[in-house]
Amino acid sequence: MDKIQLHLSVVNRFGVLVRISELFARRGFNISSLEVHETADPMVSEMTIVAYGDDYAHTQMLRQLGKLHDVISID
Repeated sequence: MDKIQLHLSVVNRFGVLVRISELFARRGFNISSLEVHETADPMVSEMTIVAYGDDYAHTQMLRQLGKLHDVISID
């Protein structure tokens, strides 16, 4: 299994962290570490998620996160 590190910009509002963590739980992906901090714009937060998985898991994580309305961008 490879280390997968995702950097997200998300809308800074109530419930976003819960929706993202639930997405990982529903798909059976374990989050190894999670960091969230506010940016200079108080309406946007940056999130770094570290998980482990293969190429398929990485692709699925990107696709599923991209469907969430609160996710602004994924690197």
